[in-house]
Amino acid sequence: TVLVTGPRVGQVLLAGGGGNWPDLRESSEFFDPASGTFQLAPGFAEPRLDHTATLLGDGRIAFIGGTTNWVDYNQKTSSVEIYDPVTNTFSSGGDLLVERSQHVTSPVQGPGGGPNDLKLIVVGGYSASTMSSRTVELFDPASTALRVVTATLPDGNVGTPYSGAMQATGGTGAGYQFSVSGGSLPPGVSMDQNGTLSGTPTSGGVWPVVIQVMDSASNAASRAFTIYIDRLAITTASFANADEGVGYTQILAATGVGAITWSLEPGNSLPPGLTLDNGLPAVTGIPTVAGWYFFTLRATDAVGQTATRGYSLQVVAPLSIDAASFSLGVTTENHDFNFTLQKWIGDVTWRLGGGSRPPGLGVSGNGHTGWVAGLPHRTGTS
Repeated sequence: TVLVTGPRVGQVLLAGGGGNWPDLRESSEFFDPASGTFQLAPGFAEPRLDHTATLLGDGRIAFIGGTTNWVDYNQKTSSVEIYDPVTNTFSSGGDLLVERSQHVTSPVQGPGGGPNDLKLIVVGGYSASTMSSRTVELFDPASTALRVVTATLPDGNVGTPYSGAMQATGGTGAGYQFSVSGGSLPPGVSMDQNGTLSGTPTSGGVWPVVIQVMDSASNAASRAFTIYIDRLAITTASFANADEGVGYTQILAATGVGAITWSLEPGNSLPPGLTLDNGLPAVTGIPTVAGWYFFTLRATDAVGQTATRGYSLQVVAPLSIDAASFSLGVTTENHDFNFTLQKWIGDVTWRLGGGSRPPGLGVSGNGHTGWVAGLPHRTGTS
């Protein structure tokens, strides 16, 4: 956004966006087109991506909404931060009614002026709440910056007492009263006017809810939340190694709501000979090709929650030696006989596996080659 007031008129403010995965940017920079140089600027209070930057009539810039977590792309924000070029500072501008990212923001400019001039119209977007894509709201950057500061609400479980607390700041600083203005709390959970959530959830699932706070002067601010009851989580931590040509079963486990269905992420595949069995559920079969395999599984529960987890699986080849017997001949000369492994994975250790060795001979090796060597003391068979 080009600055139109303050000591940096004509320079461009670049704020937020993607950094190096998985980090988002809360930092900002000035770009000076005249010199072609960049300089660090003050940063956001929270990182954001897919937000909007809108120039206000007084030269300030309103940064609205966005994605706050690059890994969990469902984490959006309703917060507004306003940059003042004169003081070179960011400050809180309050909150939208709904979390939004990839939305559209535009100043309201009616012919001949009107009561909503200098306000911003914010349209559509995406978030965990279906209201984001279906609603339009007006934001007044001149209003008192009453703000819901609670960022997230905790997960819960069916049959386990739930607790949470809402907090706000700004406005008159007094008389805060909280209420649900959109969506709904999980069945069995309620909230009092002080913003205390309590109760025992009776149904699992995902519950989008918008909570509004009003102060003693009837200023209002809202924030959207998503409460997970029995959140889906894959609990299988890792896969045990498999042996080539030997039956294999790795049971899959996850928490969630109701029956859980498993699938491979697009572009992923299991080792040859193994399949995904949703009946058990497990990865099972007889692996046919040794090696390392990497894949990602997706779990989906009865209410549509999804989770993914990446795994590695080593299929180990059976050891195979290219000779079973040998003759050393004369007992008064040094002898050695080499063995070569046809299949192996990783480090190899050579030792006598059973029976007895001829007196005077030893077993050793290096990598996939082993040998029996030495000066035999007497004739015979071992």
